Parts: sequence; C-alpha cells; structure tokens
Amino acid sequence: MRDMSRPRPFHLVAFAAITIMAGCGGGDGNGNGTITPPTQPNQAPRAVGNLGELELALRAEVIHDVSNNFSDPDGDRLSFTATSSDPGIAGAQASDANITITGVAPGTATITVTARDPGGLTASLPLGVSVNGPPVLTDSIPDHILAEGASATVDLDDHFTDPDDDVASYEAESSDASVASVSVEGSTATITGVSAGTATVTFTVRDEFGQDGTQEVGVTVEEANQAPRATDSIPAQELMPDGEVTLDLSGHFTDPDDDALTYAGETSDADVATVMVDGSNATITGVAGGTATITFTASDPDGLSADQEAMVTVNTPPMPEGTIDEITLRVDASTTLVVSGYFSDADGDALSYEATSSDDDIATTSAADSTVTINGHAAGTATLTITATDPRGASAMQEATVAVKTPPMPDSVPPTHDMVVGNHVELDFSTFFTDEDGDELTYTAVTSDAAVATASVDGSVVTTTAAGEIDDSVGTVVTLTVTATDPAGLSAEQEAMVRVSAMEYDTLAGITVLEDGSISASLGEATLTLTFCLPLNSFFFEPNQYITSHWSEWQRAAGTGWVTAPGTHQDGRICPITPRLDEMQDGTYRMIGHLTFVTVDTTDTGAPDPTDTLSVVTSTLRSPTFDHEAESGPAQDASFSSLQSGLLDAAQPSRASHRSLALPGSRFRPPPAAEARAASRVAQVRASVHATLRPPAFTRSNFDLGLAGGGGIEIGLSDALGVSLGVPYTFGLLDMDKHDRDSLKHRVLSVRAIGKKRRGEKQP
Repeated sequence: MRDMSRPRPFHLVAFAAITIMAGCGGGDGNGNGTITPPTQPNQAPRAVGNLGELELALRAEVIHDVSNNFSDPDGDRLSFTATSSDPGIAGAQASDANITITGVAPGTATITVTARDPGGLTASLPLGVSVNGPPVLTDSIPDHILAEGASATVDLDDHFTDPDDDVASYEAESSDASVASVSVEGSTATITGVSAGTATVTFTVRDEFGQDGTQEVGVTVEEANQAPRATDSIPAQELMPDGEVTLDLSGHFTDPDDDALTYAGETSDADVATVMVDGSNATITGVAGGTATITFTASDPDGLSADQEAMVTVNTPPMPEGTIDEITLRVDASTTLVVSGYFSDADGDALSYEATSSDDDIATTSAADSTVTINGHAAGTATLTITATDPRGASAMQEATVAVKTPPMPDSVPPTHDMVVGNHVELDFSTFFTDEDGDELTYTAVTSDAAVATASVDGSVVTTTAAGEIDDSVGTVVTLTVTATDPAGLSAEQEAMVRVSAMEYDTLAGITVLEDGSISASLGEATLTLTFCLPLNSFFFEPNQYITSHWSEWQRAAGTGWVTAPGTHQDGRICPITPRLDEMQDGTYRMIGHLTFVTVDTTDTGAPDPTDTLSVVTSTLRSPTFDHEAESGPAQDASFSSLQSGLLDAAQPSRASHRSLALPGSRFRPPPAAEARAASRVAQVRASVHATLRPPAFTRSNFDLGLAGGGGIEIGLSDALGVSLGVPYTFGLLDMDKHDRDSLKHRVLSVRAIGKKRRGEKQP
C-alpha cells in the first residue's frame, strides 16, 4: 500500500506590478505649449514564481488560476493558452487566466501555460501533471465454505494492487449478515459463518482519490449447533438506592436451534447495584449512587452462549445541608434567600426549587432558579417549605420559620434641643418609639456634625452634648438622628433639631411668669396679665418705642440644656402655658422668644435743607449681616433704589445690618414725611432686611423699617411670609453705633421666664 503521508507540493505565488510612465514636452518658452510623452518600447510579459505540480484522479478536472503567476510591465491585458505534452495523459484548456486540466489516463504530462500581450510578446511557465490510476484486482479471492460459527481470514493486499501505490482503505459487506458476517481491520478481512445458508461478500479497495476496485466472494455456511443470540437490547435502568427492577431475559435472547437457555447475571460494581437471576427473571437492586454495568449471559446445553449488557444508574437524591435560620421581615416588606447552599446532590445534578408558605395571609413566597422571595403581609409566623428536586424527580425538603413583624414605629416627634456650649440634654427616647411585638429595642444616635454636638446612648437615654465648634455667637443648628432597632434588625428613625450657641438667652425686664402659669407683661405704662396669647406686631411699647414678637416658645429643662415643650411654639405672639399645663411633664420650664424693639429719638425738630446731600448710612450689628456702602448725592436727585433687600443666611457667620436715612444738619434723625417727599419726590422711604432661615423651624421673613407719614418709624413683619426675622437664640442685645445726638437702637431680645411645675401641681 502506498504511503498516504507523501506530500503533494503545489505552490502559487502572486505578485502585482505597477508601471508608472512620465514624459515631458516642449513649449514656447512662455509657459505655453503641449507636453508630448516619449514613446516607450513594448515589454514582454513576465513569469512570476512557478506553477508547481498537480496530481489528479483519472477523469477528474481541476481549474487552475494563473493570473498571479504572470505580469506585464506595460500593464497590458494578457491572454493565455495551455498545451499538454501528452494529451493522452492530461488535457488542458485555457479560459482567460483559468486553466482547466483533465485526467485522461494514468501517467504524467507537462502543461505549458503561455501569457501573451497585445504585441505578441509572451512568457511561459510549466505545470507538471500526474494522473492517478484506480486500484486493480491482481489475484481473485476464492469462494469460502465455513461451518456455523467458524471464521476465515483474507489478506486483501495479496489480491489488489494500485499503479500509484496509494491504496487508502479496504471495505467488506455481506449480502446476508445472518448467514455470514465480515469485518476488516487494516488489510485483513475476517469472514464468519453465522447460520446455514449462502451469502456473497463484496470486497472494495479505495485509493486516496476515492477510486476503487471490487471483487465478490461466495460464502457457504454449513449447518451446526448455533449459539444463542442477543436479540432485543436491554434498556438502561435508573434506580434509587434500595429500589428494584425485574427483567424477563427471555425477551432479550433467542436460540437458532430452539435450545432451552439458562441465564446468569453479573454486576461490575456491587457497591452500586446487585443482580439476582431466577429462571429467566433478573432482579436488579440499587445500592448507592453511581453507575454499574450488568452483564447477562444466555447459554445453550452445549455451552455456547451470548452476552448482553445493561447500564444501571443509581441516583442519589438531593440532601439537605445545614438548617435555615429564622427569617424575619417587616409587614409589607420582602426579602430573598439563596437556597442552593442548603442542599447538595452527590450526582452533581442541577436542582430545581419550589417554595410554599403554610399561611399566605402572613407570608407568600416564590422561587426563581435558586432564589426564593418571601413577602410579608401581616404580623405572625408561617412555615416556609423549600423543595429541591433533581432531574430524575428525587427531592429533599428544608423548612424555615418566617416571622413577619411590625417594625418599631415613631410614637411622637422628639422636641428641639436648645443648649449653650458645654451643656447637654438628656432625653429618654423610648417614649418616641413603639413596637407592636413588645420587643425590647436598642438605640443608637448620631449628630450631623460631631464638631458642633455629640451624641451618646445609655439604654434608651440619649445624651446630646454641645461640643462648641459653632460659627460665632449666632450659633449652629445640627440634626440628631436616633435609631431604634428590634431584635430582628428592623428599625425606625427619629430626628430632632439641636440648637447650639455660645451664650445664653438674655432676660427681659417686664416679662414675669405668674404662679398660675399666666404671663405678666409690662408694656410701656400698662401692665397686662396674659392668660391668652398676645400678638405683637409693631406694638406701641413706649411713647418712642415699638415692639414686634417674632416667635416664642416654652422649654423644659433636660440635663443642663432645654427641650421645646410640644405645642408651645408661637409665631408673632407670646402665650402663657396655662392652657397646656395638664399636657406637660413635671419639670422646670422657661419661656423664650425673639422680640424687636425700635427706639426713635424725636427731640430734634430741625428741618432739612432740600439742597443738602442725602446719604444712606450702614450700621453694623453682630449678626447676621449684609454690607451696603454709603452713597451720596443732591437730595432732589437721590435714588432710593440702593435700599434694596439683602439676604441673610443663618448658616453663615455674619453681622446684622441696619440702615437709616440721614440729612446733614438733621443729626441723623428721621425727617418728617413731608420733608422727605419734597427732598426725594417720594411719599415714603423704606429699607428692607430679608432673613433666610433654615427649615424645619424657620422660614424667610421680611422686616421693614421705613419712614411713615408724620415722621414716625414704621416696623412691619410680612404677613405673607410669616415667621420671624433673625436666627433664634443667638442675637442677644444688639446696639448700633451712636451717630451724633440721635440714637437709633435695634434690639433683638430673647425672653426668658423660668418656673417649675411640681408633680401634681399646675403652676409652671
């Protein structure tokens, strides 16, 4: 046989050639004329590389593209021809650059390919061609006579040859495999008598080109005792451990002589599966997970036998792994559980999962792949059952308790904390949370800025301490966040505002808390006992003084600081605590607030000169502020647009600003409205201060100071915007600088009245 690994070299080499031609021509010397390129002689085509050799089968055709094996220096289009040195061996025909070679007879020939340009110049390349011949029979194979069960071998190399020594394979086929069977290994064929009768065996030899030669051989099989035969294959069996299956082997074997057969069975692995045979019945029993092969044997009385195998797989069911901890979630909440870690499968089977709840009113559940989702609906407990199933239907279960709880809930809003640097507020936050399950709660607390105030927890008591890093005397507001958590990890939060300042509130003479919880207020010459709320908005206090209340509230002592008494914060008025005594805890209380006083010096009656210069003067207070430079000009041309609003931000260190209108010679007094109208051609002059305050306790408000009819000072609090000017608890007493004899004094005062409520008593 010819060595099939012998290489068949065939090489194609492609090149591309580009010829660039340039010429020059004459002109008239002035840049005009034509350029006539010189005439180049025609150049012959060029062969590129070689065409190699080609081997093909008899009567086969091969098309070979030679366009890349020729080039033309002039870029001319080439035509091609092909001629064979022996047309009886190989034929050749050219179509453009495609050369068709045909194998005519075994042998070798040379195909000459010629490329020709339009000028008749040529270039040629040879192509070696070898035409392969088919295998042929050299010595016929004799007929065979065999006994049933006997075999004979034939060396096919002795009976076939190939002119090119390239035999690739041998094949054999019986016309009746029930009479005689045949097999081939290499060049050796084995003929086996199966049963009495005749058959024809056909031998085929093929070379590497698929060309073949055949011979038929007659086979006669003489009758003899024949062995049993396996007829119907035994299907693969799948069992669980301790599971059984019984097979009737008589349906899987037969005997040509109708002999009575005996049966036996043997397992390849008794640790996986065992087998017992009783008559023709075989019982297979699963032992443990794995696979085993059961070999069944059927034997006739002469000892001839036949075997048949059956594959047995013993499936190991999934197994629970560990336990699932109690699952806790809140009402209307959901959680997920990846359950693949709670099951294992010794066979490595992919498991599917299902989940059910014992009480859908409390919790429902669903499974997607290995993720189980639990949804809480109502407080209570339910049992979650998770089932893992392998592809064969074996399963395992795990159960877990689902506790659906109502999370801790805020019970009431914690009060605002109010303290100066170094003081602290102690407050039991258990009164601000509830837990419907009665669980014991744990508390944590943190402030939004630990440099201003810190928080610590002892049980349910939260201590908030003013650390001291505040903007300035204005103070700073931070947020205290307290979290209550139940044993299941469910939690709720409450927030409280914490005011921290550098100084305590000033006291105000004339405001007294009476024993019955009412307020005694000396307002000018009048003294009022307040058992009701008194609105103060530009309230006439003394002959030359007006008062406005921006806000007030009652506070209860807590630690060394104070907390707001619920429901006592008032805007634009002061109120006694009397109506709320029954609602208040025992303790020490104080009333604080913000009041604005404006005192006007009206002793100077000198009239302004309309020709004088009108100035806008800025005075500076401690907090908060915006700056406005003085402007001047003739009185009749003065523009008051410069008295525009400014923005005050409680979070920014600043100084308060106050403006007054002054005319030289009037010693900084407010001129009568008529004089101002004559000087400025406006009926009223008004300057505004706007304060932007941070929620939740404060909003923007307008404080208007201006000249009213008759020369008085007009103080107004914008009704539309509501709350007070200024940042609470930080203004203290603010005095403007003195200007000449007149004094315009602006005070923002806190009002503090302290009393104690004793247990069982109603006085503050």
